[in-house]
Amino acid sequence: MKKFVAILKSVLGIVMIAILITTLSPNYTFAAKKVKLNKTNVTLNVGQTKTLKLQNNKEQIKWSSNKKEVAIVTQKGKVTAKNEGIAIITAKVGKRKYKCKITVTEKMNTTTVKGVTWYLVES
Repeated sequence: MKKFVAILKSVLGIVMIAILITTLSPNYTFAAKKVKLNKTNVTLNVGQTKTLKLQNNKEQIKWSSNKKEVAIVTQKGKVTAKNEGIAIITAKVGKRKYKCKITVTEKMNTTTVKGVTWYLVES
């Protein structure tokens, strides 16, 4: 019986030490990084492209454009400006949606002579 009490005291002592160690040790909590688009407003000329990225995300993204005649987007987030206007590109992850406003302007006529770019304007 004395051996049983001695073993029980040893076990209880070890358990109490473990409880003290876990309650006195600092608790570190790390906040998850917020998921967001790398751009929320983009201006492109007709024919230009821009790749949008959803930062801090590891889930599958479904990309879409609300005006495909203005701007289209691939499933990798590459936006191509088609015609003048404004389109909203949406990245959907689960039930969450992230949006980027794409403003498409008229393609500029340019010419480069000896390293200098000239913008041609009709008058």
